[in-house]
Order: sequence, then C-alpha cells, then structure tokens
Amino acid sequence: MKLLISSLFFLLLILVTACSSAGPSRKVSSSNDVDTNSGANANANAIGQDNSSLYTDQIIKLIKQAKLLYEEGKKDVATKKLQEVLDASLMPAEKALKYNLLGVFNFASANYDGAIKNFQEALTTSMVDQFLTSQIYLNLASSLYKKRSLEESKKSIKEVNASLLKNQELQKYYRLKFFLAEEEGDPEKILYLAQYLSQYKNSEELVSDGVLYSKFISIFMQLDDGKKVEYLQKISEQNLPQSGVVILSLAENALEKLYLSGKKDVYEKMLAWLKLKFSGPGINDDIAKKISALENKILNLSRFDVENIGVILPFTGDKSKFAYKAMLGIEIAMKNSTKPIKQIIKDSRGNGIIGVWAVRELVEKHGIGVIVGGLFPEEAQKEYLEAKKHGVLFISLSPIFLPKKEKDLLLIEIQGSIESQIKKIFTPILLEKLGNRIAVLYPDEERGRVYVEELWNEIKEQKLNVEITAVQSYNKSDIEYIGPVKKLLGLEFVKERDEELNLINKINSTLSLRKKGDKKSDKKSFNLTPVVDFDWLFMPSYPDETLRLIPTFKYVDAPRINFVGISSWRSKALSKLSERQAFYFVGDNFDTSDSRLREIYNSTYKSMPGLIETISYNAATLGIKILLKSSESKINGKSEFNNMLHTLSRIEVGQEKWLNINNSWAKEMILFKFARGEITKLDGVRSNDSKENDNNNNNNNNDMTE
Repeated sequence: MKLLISSLFFLLLILVTACSSAGPSRKVSSSNDVDTNSGANANANAIGQDNSSLYTDQIIKLIKQAKLLYEEGKKDVATKKLQEVLDASLMPAEKALKYNLLGVFNFASANYDGAIKNFQEALTTSMVDQFLTSQIYLNLASSLYKKRSLEESKKSIKEVNASLLKNQELQKYYRLKFFLAEEEGDPEKILYLAQYLSQYKNSEELVSDGVLYSKFISIFMQLDDGKKVEYLQKISEQNLPQSGVVILSLAENALEKLYLSGKKDVYEKMLAWLKLKFSGPGINDDIAKKISALENKILNLSRFDVENIGVILPFTGDKSKFAYKAMLGIEIAMKNSTKPIKQIIKDSRGNGIIGVWAVRELVEKHGIGVIVGGLFPEEAQKEYLEAKKHGVLFISLSPIFLPKKEKDLLLIEIQGSIESQIKKIFTPILLEKLGNRIAVLYPDEERGRVYVEELWNEIKEQKLNVEITAVQSYNKSDIEYIGPVKKLLGLEFVKERDEELNLINKINSTLSLRKKGDKKSDKKSFNLTPVVDFDWLFMPSYPDETLRLIPTFKYVDAPRINFVGISSWRSKALSKLSERQAFYFVGDNFDTSDSRLREIYNSTYKSMPGLIETISYNAATLGIKILLKSSESKINGKSEFNNMLHTLSRIEVGQEKWLNINNSWAKEMILFKFARGEITKLDGVRSNDSKENDNNNNNNNNDMTE
C-alpha cells in the first residue's frame, strides 16, 4: 500500500494531474497540471544564473523531506512539517517555495480552495524568482480551472512567462491554454494544441497521445477547406521543435479525404505548400521522403489498375477450408480470361478488421479497383464499407446486411442482395400460389432486422396488396425455438384465450365419453388450437436454424404451414428435411453457371463444383469482365471508373444478371420449391441443383452455413 501511494504521488508531482475532461493515453492528457519541481538548483538551470543566494541549504533539505514524507503516504506529517516553519525565519523566495508546495499538497488531495489560497500566498513573495513565479501562476491557473473559475484561470495563465518554463512545464502550459481556449470557442485553440503536441519526435509517439491527438485531427478536419492551408502556415510560423511531425500528421489525414471527395484544387494547394515548406537545404530528409510517399499513396488511391484484381479470403483460422474452395473457382476464372489478369491475394484471417486493412493495402500499395471478398457476412460488411470509401468495386461472396440506402454501384452481391430476394418473393407467381397474408419469423440480430425492414419498405414503395398478420423474433443462439413459435401462433396467451380453452375442454370431454369400463373415457385435452391467420410464413433463417424451426410447428400441432426462405436454404442440410416437409425459397440461377467451370473442374478434380466454388468462379469472372471493359474504355482513374459504372444498365455472367436499379445492383432471382430432396423452379422445371447435386455437395462438404 505504501508503494502504491508513493507511485501515485510520483505521478502527481512529476508528471500530471488528470483532468476529468480528458482521458489517459501514453501520457495522461490533463487540462491542469500542478508543478512541483521548483527549487534553487532548478531555477538556476532554467534561467542560466545562480540563485543560491535566494535559498538556504536548510529550506532545500526541508522541501525534500516534506516531499518524501508525502510520497510515503504521511500527508499530515508532511503538511505539518512545512507549517511549523515560521514565515519570519524565511527569505521571500523560500516562503514562496513553502506555500507553493503546500498548495501542491492541497491540489493532490482535491482541496482546490486550499490550493488556491496557498498559491496566492506564495505569489506575495515570489517575485524575486521569476521562474518560480511563472510556475506558481501556472499552478494557480490549474487550480482555478478545476474550480471552473475560467476567467480567473485565464488571468492567471497570462502572467506566466512561457520562455522561462522547461519542456515539461511548457507542455502543461500549452495544454491548459488549449482547454481554456476550447471553453470559449477560440478558433486559435488548434495552435495551442499544436504547441503541446510538438513535444513528440515521430508520428508513433504523436498518435499515442490518444485523446488530445484525436481532438487535434478532429478540429483541423472541421476547418473550412480554405482555412486548412492557412492554419498549417500558422503552425509552421511558430517554429516548434517538431513542427514537421505535427504538420505532416494533419496533412496526411486531410489530403486523402480532399482527394477522394473530389476537392482536387484544395488538395493540390496543400500538397504544393508542403513541398515548398519541406524542400531545400537544411530540411530533414525523412520528412521530404514522407511527403513523397504520401503523394504516391494518394496517387494510388486514385489510380485504377485494369490488370490486377484483389482477392481477400480467410486463409488462416477455422474457416480456411472454405477459402481454399473459393480459390479453386477463382483460379479457373483466371485461366478462362481472354486477357491475362493477375491476382493480388490477401488473408483476412477470418477477421473483418484485418479484412479492412487488406482493402487499404490493396488500394494504397497496388491501386486495385476491383476486389473479390466477403466470403462470410461478418467480414463482408466491413470490407465493403472500406472499399466504398476508396471508390473500389467490391464483389461480395455473401449477402451484406446493410440498409439499402448504404449500398451503391460499388457493391455487387454475387448471391443476390436482400433487396433482390425480397423483390422476387413478392412477384405474382408466389402470391397467386400461396396467398397475400404473410407472417414473419426472424432472427433478432442485424441480419433479421434488415430483412424485415426491407420487406416493409417493398410493400410500402410498391403499394402491394399484402397483409402482414404477425411478426415475431427469435434468439438464434437458443437450443430450441418453441417459445417464439408459440407466440407467433397465439399459444402463449393462455389467459387471453381462457374462454376458448374451456370450450375446447368441454367439447373434447363430451366427445371422449365411451362405453363403461373404457380407460380412455376420462381423458381431457388442455391444448389450444394454433392461430394460423396467415397464408405463408417468411423466415430469413440460416439452414441450422431452419432445421430447428420447421419441426417445431408440427410439434405444436401446426404442420401445414407454407414456409418461404432465403437463398441460404439451398443447402444439403435441408435436403432430408424436404423429404418430410416441402418449402419454398428464393435463390439464384445456380444450375445455369458457365459450363466451362463444370468441365474444367470435373476434369481436374473428378467431381462437380459445389456452391462455394461456383459463386467464387462467378465473382471472379464478373470482376475480370469489368476490368476488361475498363481497359477497352481506357479507364485509368477511379472517378472515370465510377462514371463508367453509372452508364451500365446491366451486367451478366452466364445466365445470371444484375440490373442497375436506382444506382444499386439488383440480381434477377428465382423462386424454388424444395420437396422430397429435389429442387424445382416454381415454373415446374427441375433444377440441376436437385437431390443429385445436393449429394455431391454433401460429399464435398460445401455448405458454408453448416
């Protein structure tokens, strides 16, 4: 405990006292730090003269003893030792030193009134030592800030002679200046923060200052574009010790955003200023090299490489087997290309954050404009959003669970988007076959909520003659789903249906009367009849969830439900279930995939490609097709590429099609029926992906959702 108290006090006295408005980082960011390193030797070193005449050896020894006692946790003893020294026995500077330290003790104990009183007393005799006086004014300003006496704090800090402060005290001074400027909305606050951050020698140290560095970048980015170069110039004119590091950190954040947002005039002005400022004799070569690297990085951000395609898959981790299956399809697509296209492959390690860094590396180092990735939804969303930020086309191998408004032409969902699936479900063929009264049972997570939201939007936007009679969620991690199913069918509301239950029991009791001696004559039923007030039930569930959901309806005496699902229901896991219960789902045209894939795959691996190989082949083929068109159109920049995408009304791979609808890609989907182990289209045509192909998938373990 003694060691802990000592360590804490050391931080308080030597480093900083944390302010509630700023969190800790490598160094604790504080708006008010009390300085205690005041003494004869320190003063002499600071102002370059001998102050030994101002302090006796006895007072210096006393100050050291008091500090040591306080560090040992003997706060009262340390305070009493100082108070016992009579002011009349002290020279003016010594008296000031005594009260300054008493003020520090008060401040460390959060006794800010006591601290202010002692610092003010110290100032009455400190003027003989200008360095000590500046430190006391800084301590007083910090205490007043803690008391929220902002005007008094500003008056106090104006009395500080910053030129007399050593590095550590100077950092505290500028930090407090920043917080005071921030309180009154002073536009010059960024300059004080730049002065504080100039202590750091490189960008790694700078970024480590967490809270204040983030504030620094945020304030700069909020400036009008025309003001950004002006403030870089102002920071430069302060002749700070590490101004190059500070300025480059701002420029690196600003230049990329300016370029990608199309503000090339501001970008060019800032870049020209940087080159002029950090060129010529006497300039640090490292800074000049960093500016050159920054310029090349941004040029890569705008560049569109028509000869390379990026691939991001989880090659390490528990999902790696799926990544290698995907590569089989991608490699066949590469071999089929009419012109040589190279792959630049990155490993996401099954982690969306690492996938984001992979996108950045592909863009910044290689100028990649088309990426195939997102084998699993949890990675796909993060990778797409990063690619979109850089103007890169992302071809996702799995659906992305984002609202429609967050998607654009830079996203192609190879298995069909949620919007594509919902649009197909509401086509006349299904409504005429099953009816227009719908219930929804969805997983209570982002995936399920996006499906439900899009379902409502489609009904509203298209003014469909559809009635939704019930909507119920379930927790996908539950072992069984009997609770949500009962709620959907009105079986959980026993009290509300009490009269109905009594009537059912009375009827069942009458009907069960039998001949005398029949053991079954006293049997009664206490079960309510399920309320099935819908024609079909839509379930955006994964196969493993579906395997538990559908049998639950039979268990609660509701076996004749028309189930409609999503594209993931094309699964070997559901094949056996379809032997007992037919159901419908919306999917893509899996059986019309390019025949070359089947031929090459079969000749190479002596089997037919499964789902993962097929969608990966289609994704890569689509990416290659777009790259070849870009090459023919002499596209060399991402803005030109984006313009080209907007001119396209449709894109195709084999017989699969994506239509440009309201500046996003909607895939043409198909409605299927899964019954007795076979998949048929609702037009009655048997799909090649039927029981036979499903067995092949089973042999090759190709079910991504197993």
